[in-house]
Amino acid sequence: MVRIRLAWIKHFLSAVVLLVLLAGALELGLRLVDPSQPGSPSARPGDDPLTMPCWLMHHRLRPMAKLSVPSPDRDSNVEVRTNSFSLRGPEPAVPKPAGVYRIVCLGDETVLAPEIDEQRTFCRRLEELLQPHTRFRLEVINAGVPGYCPLLSSLQARHAVFALQPDVIVLHVDMSDIADDHQYRRFLQTDETGAPVACPHPELERPPTRAGGGWLDRLQIACWCRRQFVALPESAAGAADRLDIDARSGRYAWLRDDPPDWTVYIEQALAPVSRLAQAADQVYARLVLATCPVPWQVSPTAAGGARNEAGVPENAHYRSRAPFEQIAAFAARRRILFRDASSVFQHSPDPDTLYLQNSRGLSEQGHELYARQLAACLLEHVPGVWITEPPPYRPDERHDPTRQALNEPSRR
Repeated sequence: MVRIRLAWIKHFLSAVVLLVLLAGALELGLRLVDPSQPGSPSARPGDDPLTMPCWLMHHRLRPMAKLSVPSPDRDSNVEVRTNSFSLRGPEPAVPKPAGVYRIVCLGDETVLAPEIDEQRTFCRRLEELLQPHTRFRLEVINAGVPGYCPLLSSLQARHAVFALQPDVIVLHVDMSDIADDHQYRRFLQTDETGAPVACPHPELERPPTRAGGGWLDRLQIACWCRRQFVALPESAAGAADRLDIDARSGRYAWLRDDPPDWTVYIEQALAPVSRLAQAADQVYARLVLATCPVPWQVSPTAAGGARNEAGVPENAHYRSRAPFEQIAAFAARRRILFRDASSVFQHSPDPDTLYLQNSRGLSEQGHELYARQLAACLLEHVPGVWITEPPPYRPDERHDPTRQALNEPSRR
């Protein structure tokens, strides 16, 4: 009997040791190869080491950070550096020096572009394209934050960006902003007039004992299991779920040819843009609203490796112009300058190259095209700082209407 018990204990301890070793191997493997690891473009704000919870804007970039983010399409990392304002790029001078014309770009991960080298983002390219057209020293500041929408961007402007004394604010509106706004709005706090003042991250309002996070929160196995548990209802999503704004598979439902009625959600998501435009006027800044399509609006194969994560069916191609028309109509009613780059993207000879394959983010070619569209818009519609003589004409530009627009004299 004693031998049987000792043998049982031996087998039990062997099994425990084996399970511990297996768990350790799984933990190491998840940290090395899990595409939803922190730092990847698809990671949620709470899991992404680029971001941290915030009392005012739900989450923000970690200030004074220097991190290597895995590139989704290459076997290399991209260096992302942030400054004391929790913005990507070098430290901006405050107060703004004399002779500086400052443009701040607000928006989500499309603006931040953690998968792209800083020099190749549309923010930096916009600065390089516009500099020859002005005698001022041009600065274009990247204020993008993963998961942001107009609601959080307007709070970011209120609490941080206006201190930078911008001359122009470019707000990028992404097709995912409607669903994002719906998720964040439940945490919104307003003043007595109903104006948004803060959107605290729920993690900050937990009991103090959880503030630092437990040891389970730092295990990737536990994080992976939680993500799989949350995704279980999505795996069996039916037709109703694919139209539900709360479901991952319904995140882009309003882009479909037969969309659900999201009128209320769309109005709520765009409402902060009006407040941002009014606030910009009070500090003598100009607001420019801009958008470009997501991959599944330009091609059935663009960003093929990112569709499942985004809840978009394979080979889906949303051809509806209604989303762009709705944003344009809103901007027209509010008399806000709007640049819609969708047609240029959709009529590109090879639209798939404008996006990363394993992320819905823009590729270097996409950033270049978007930068040229924004530059042409600013040169034409934001007068007062541009010189009338264009830079020398280059023959290779004669077939590119966007480049021609950049070389035309600005309209005052």
